[in-house]
Amino acid sequence: MFPASAMWSMWPVIGKHKLELASTQYGLVVAFVGIGAIVAATFIKSLKTHLGIEKLFVVCSLFLVTNMLTMAFTSNWIYLCLTMLLAGFSWVTLLSTIQANLLPVTPDWVKSRVIALYSLMFFGIISVGSFLWGLLAEYTTVEVTLCGAGALAVIFIVVGYLNPFPVLNTEDTITTLVDFKSSFANIFSVEIDGPIMISIDYRISEEQKQAFLDEIEELGNIRRKNGAYLWTILQDLENPLIQKEQFMVSSKEEYEQQKDRMTTADTEFYAKIVSMTVEQTEPSHRYFKTQEIM
Repeated sequence: MFPASAMWSMWPVIGKHKLELASTQYGLVVAFVGIGAIVAATFIKSLKTHLGIEKLFVVCSLFLVTNMLTMAFTSNWIYLCLTMLLAGFSWVTLLSTIQANLLPVTPDWVKSRVIALYSLMFFGIISVGSFLWGLLAEYTTVEVTLCGAGALAVIFIVVGYLNPFPVLNTEDTITTLVDFKSSFANIFSVEIDGPIMISIDYRISEEQKQAFLDEIEELGNIRRKNGAYLWTILQDLENPLIQKEQFMVSSKEEYEQQKDRMTTADTEFYAKIVSMTVEQTEPSHRYFKTQEIM
C-alpha cells in the first residue's frame, strides 16, 4: 500500500502538468479505474480459485507497478487509460482479498477492534505515504518518485513471494473451553461486584513436571489474550505435586464471556495441559472476590 500511494498522489500532477489533460479527458482516465474495479468484483472469485491468493497478489502488484511506470514515462493518455484499468482492477482485488482472509480467522469478540486497526493502518499508510512521496517529488521529479515507488513495490513483491501467507486453519473457530462448563454457574448465580481471582490446582507427577512447566506459559498467553491479568503459576510447598494456576479477571461478566473467546486451538491446548495431570481430568477450580475492609 505504501508504494501504491505514490500512484494516487502523483496522478493529479501527471494529468495537469505533464499530459495537460482537459477536464473530460481527466475524468475519463479516472473512470477507467472504476471500470477496473467493476471487473475485479465480477471475476475475483474465479481468479482466486484458478490462481490462488499468492499468485493473484503478485499479478495485481505487478499491474500496479506497470501503471506507475506508465504514468512516469508515457505522454499518451490513451495508454494511461489502459493501465488505470489494470490499477483499478488490482486495487480492489488486493483490498477485498486482504479483508476476506482477515475476517474469517478473527474471533468475533475482537473483530470490530481488528477492523478498526486495519482501517487505521490502511488510511494511515496512504496518508503518510502520499505526503512522503510528494516530498520526494518536490526535491526530485515526479518521474523519479514514481520509479522509486515502483522499485520499492518490486522489492515488496519478491519478499512477499519468498515469505508466503501462513496457512490459516479456517476451522479454528470459537468454541467453549471445558473449564467453563462446570462449577462456576452456581457460584456466579449471585451478584458479584469487582475483580475475581480464579485458582486452578493441577496435580502433576514428577515425570510430567518439566513438560508441564514448558507448556504452561502458553496457557498463560491464552488467558491474557482472552482478558485475564496477573497470571502466574505457583508450586505448593506442602504438596509438591500441586501446581497452582492463578489469574484475575475484571468482573464476573468478563470471566463468563471468556468462554466465547476460546478457539478450537486454545481448547485443544488446554486439553493437552489437562492430559498431563495425574487424574487426566478437569482440575479443581476455586473462585475468590475482593473483600472490602471497613
